Amino acid sequence: MICACSLNWTKNMKACAFVLILAVHIHADSVEGPTAAGCTFDEDSDPSLCEFSQGEEDDFDWQLFRTHTSPHTTPDLLHGSYMIVNSSQHAAGQRAQLLLQTLSENDTHCVQFSYFLYSRDGHSPGALRAYVRVNGGPLGMAVWNISGSQGRQWYQVELAVSTFWPNEYQVLLEATVDRWGYIAVDDIMLLNYPCYKAPHFSRLGDVEVNAGQNATFQCVAAGRASEAESFYWR
Repeated sequence: MICACSLNWTKNMKACAFVLILAVHIHADSVEGPTAAGCTFDEDSDPSLCEFSQGEEDDFDWQLFRTHTSPHTTPDLLHGSYMIVNSSQHAAGQRAQLLLQTLSENDTHCVQFSYFLYSRDGHSPGALRAYVRVNGGPLGMAVWNISGSQGRQWYQVELAVSTFWPNEYQVLLEATVDRWGYIAVDDIMLLNYPCYKAPHFSRLGDVEVNAGQNATFQCVAAGRASEAESFYWR
């Protein structure tokens, strides 16, 4: 797949943060290599690497779920420790936001997480969206999203993030309730190296681009997203 797009730059910006998303539908694997931060939500995980907060502009909070401490676990849920939204406990359209720690890195690296959307009757439990807030600005459009029941298994997503200036970003995961079911996330990793499966943009050089000018580039992206997923440029 060959993609082309044009970017309109705001006044006096010399570069921007590029985000390219390629969803990888595989069972979650272990992560190797240096990790800037991450959350596995296990009891023995390093709390210094896992810094997250609940959203303040949403309707309810994500819940930390551990099967070994829940005596009456439904068979619909998978074994392990993860953050979860039970759609049956909330009204349709309500949202829960999970904010990861803000990182300031002038480099190309990878955000990786696993997700689970499941409803026993096949109806949609809701939608899961990922946002990247750059330099404390507004959320803007979601860089990745999925909705509907995806089966009783984990899937893995990679977000390829290249930041140059401004060089501060924050990943936010948002669940929106629809009908009965579960939305969950686990193994959220902010990695200090490029993604293995999701391609990255190349830098547009050290040329200043002012307001009213355009920057056009082409890229080659390998891979194919599932029908349930959306593919965005930002």
